[in-house]
Amino acid sequence: EVKEFLSEYFKENPEDEMSSLPPHVLLYRYDVMETFLATGLPPSKIDDLKGLLRGDVVSSKHMLDFVPKVEGFEFQRLREEIKGQKVTVIFDGTTRLGEAIAVLLRWCPSDFSGIQTRLVTMQTAEKHMDGAELCAFLVEVLTQACQVRVLDVVGGSRDSCSTNGTAMRNMKVVMIELLDFLCVSHTLSKLGEHIDLPTLHDFMTHWLGLVQHHPAAKRLWKEQTGGDAMQGYSPIRWCSREVVQNELAVKLGTHVSAFVDTLLEREIGDAHPKKMRNILDSKFETLQLELALSLDIERIVKVVHRMEGDGLVILLAYGEIDALLTFGDSIGDDPYTMPNVAKLLRDKIKLDKNIKVYEYFEGFGWFDGKITSMPAGQYRVTYSDGTSVTQSELEVHQWVDVRGHAEWQRLSTEAKKGFSYLKSRLDGSCNNVNFDCTAMWEALRLVRAFDPSFAHTNLTDAMARDLKQITPLRKMVPQLLQQLPDYISAARDFTIDHKDVDVFTKGVLEWWASNGSKFPAWAEAARIVFSFTPNSAAAERVFSLLKIFFGSERDTALADVIQATLMLRYNKRTVGHAE
Repeated sequence: EVKEFLSEYFKENPEDEMSSLPPHVLLYRYDVMETFLATGLPPSKIDDLKGLLRGDVVSSKHMLDFVPKVEGFEFQRLREEIKGQKVTVIFDGTTRLGEAIAVLLRWCPSDFSGIQTRLVTMQTAEKHMDGAELCAFLVEVLTQACQVRVLDVVGGSRDSCSTNGTAMRNMKVVMIELLDFLCVSHTLSKLGEHIDLPTLHDFMTHWLGLVQHHPAAKRLWKEQTGGDAMQGYSPIRWCSREVVQNELAVKLGTHVSAFVDTLLEREIGDAHPKKMRNILDSKFETLQLELALSLDIERIVKVVHRMEGDGLVILLAYGEIDALLTFGDSIGDDPYTMPNVAKLLRDKIKLDKNIKVYEYFEGFGWFDGKITSMPAGQYRVTYSDGTSVTQSELEVHQWVDVRGHAEWQRLSTEAKKGFSYLKSRLDGSCNNVNFDCTAMWEALRLVRAFDPSFAHTNLTDAMARDLKQITPLRKMVPQLLQQLPDYISAARDFTIDHKDVDVFTKGVLEWWASNGSKFPAWAEAARIVFSFTPNSAAAERVFSLLKIFFGSERDTALADVIQATLMLRYNKRTVGHAE
């Protein structure tokens, strides 16, 4: 294919000074440049490695002429892969190496062999694009560079910044089948930002300002924790701050105080260790409680990470978020919702007569009570229903009621604020068009119909009719209703574990590959739904590659070198075509 591509190129461009070279020389030079790009080696290294290469290779300056040809062949490959597919476009921007925009396409092939995601462009811009300019850029990439039909663009995934929102709304005027998805991971990470923990915030500001960026501090932490590397932090990584906080929560009592003292002794970090020492001395209990809350709401971080994958998280997102909302509604109601906070508060309470308890009895629920007497080292607890039980100190201590404690109420109130923010994004009460997730939330509820393990017990005629609310499926609903009995019947014996996203994705795709031909309308609709993704994490992974291959020493790298390198690398292309 590369031979044919180069032959056609030089036929169309006879003025190119390399057009007279033998085909085997052109192919070898192409292979060398493609290999350097795919492995992330700067093309300038060709001059240093010429002794290892065949004599057909010329100077790196002239070899750079092959970069556009590598790009051209990659776009040809992409167009062949994408042709006829229903695609979701994923896009995001970064300020690394100036203004840069990554655009990816995702689709599910007709044989359900696996979800495909490709980087189709990584463009740098001289200035920040506004929403209209970004829309024009995306439409050009999709319709011209990738040659996708406008009706085949069925989904879009992006974060909630206003520029991306404006671009998506403008795109929907042209691409009328497009369903807009705001990144779930980005939305959930914002939940944590609406929980105000001022002491922890101050401590983390100094911790991240020093410990995450000072080599000596990193080495010291590893030394004092027995070889544990410090948890990494990235300002662009969703929930990265919370992950670091949870590490501190676990090691606060055993390592953090001594670590800060050693920083001070060795004069590492200017004013940061002094500020941290001051917080540890004056606000330790408050810091400890706020870190405990961070641990108690760790499930948010787990859901964020679970939703970042390339698999069929679109089918799992509603259940995961709904469970978070249920947790948010109950937080603070009983000690099980904030167990680490509850333990810290209980540890500070001395058992005595009239101390309140709040105890759970299996099969009966929660009961209020209080200590009414303390006979011979035991504790007599009388409950609201009039019954009494004698317990040991250990037994009664674990049920001491902390719900009336000022810190319990403060922390549970703050936690509820975060979950209230999430709910406002989902029910449309946030009053901000860029943050409104109501249409996406309903779509996430409905797409569960394409999980056969859900369908055989939960999919109804009414739910199937509601699929018309998913833009690219609205014309298919009559056929879906007609084939619904066959689909539900085939799904009856299908069960699968939802905990492992990769296992779930593989199992669901295999089921559709084996059964989809029995109800073709549902199979066609499933391919559309499986192209959807409720995250823009694929773009973040491109930016991670950008950071790896184009660090500060390559700030002057040419735009086409950057794009070609990242496309070959992200798209996992096999290089080397010479005979």
